[in-house]
Amino acid sequence: FLYLIQKLGYDKRGWRFQSLLTYLLAFVTWGLTSREQNVNFVFQYIDLGLNPYLYLILLASAVSTIVFLTHLFLYKFFNR
Repeated sequence: FLYLIQKLGYDKRGWRFQSLLTYLLAFVTWGLTSREQNVNFVFQYIDLGLNPYLYLILLASAVSTIVFLTHLFLYKFFNR
């Protein structure tokens, strides 16, 4: 994976799309799946006692933060 980034380069715009996709998929998954499936932990708010919308925003924000930190690392070391 890192070899390919080194050979092909790193696109600094990718993290924005991936963060937007994270928010979109969290809400779509929550709306289209059942509690028994619990895809991507979108129904974990039940165990935690949180508002479902707040939980989904917090979940997507945490994932987006991890994506952004990964972006900073990859941009620093593989920017052309």
